[in-house]
Amino acid sequence: MVDHFGDPLPSNPTRHAFPTPQQILLGDNILREAFPSNIARKLIRVAEKFSSKVKRIEGLTQEECPADALAAKLAKLLNLGPETMGLVMLSLGRYDYIPATLRLQQHTRLSNKGHRNIMRDAQAMFEPLQPWGGLACWLWDWSSADTAEANALAGGT
Repeated sequence: MVDHFGDPLPSNPTRHAFPTPQQILLGDNILREAFPSNIARKLIRVAEKFSSKVKRIEGLTQEECPADALAAKLAKLLNLGPETMGLVMLSLGRYDYIPATLRLQQHTRLSNKGHRNIMRDAQAMFEPLQPWGGLACWLWDWSSADTAEANALAGGT
């Protein structure tokens, strides 16, 4: 999606910026071909909401408020779940927002044997890295953590 819709970066035209909502809406037919219909519809719906509420969103993002408070306001305004909000906050450059990603949920569930308070555990894990905690979460090598913890739970070393 980024390579197809996003503008090429001036410093390296082989890489692309995250597409704007308008760029996504211009390629809605391609989205419908490239993604399962439910995901394509969601992407288009979010892009439409961003486009129609751009002034309100810009106003919210200009406010000096904690990342979690901003995410809550945007989630309500855009009717988005926590997994999607991680991407929205990342695209807004809010690297202090610790996302509720699927990998984080799997990691937390595995490490805590079913513990359900995923965000509290994520906060504890990445809070010491603030204001870069959210970015650290996105860049974390979850595959090695999953392997080590799966081995530990299985009685391996």
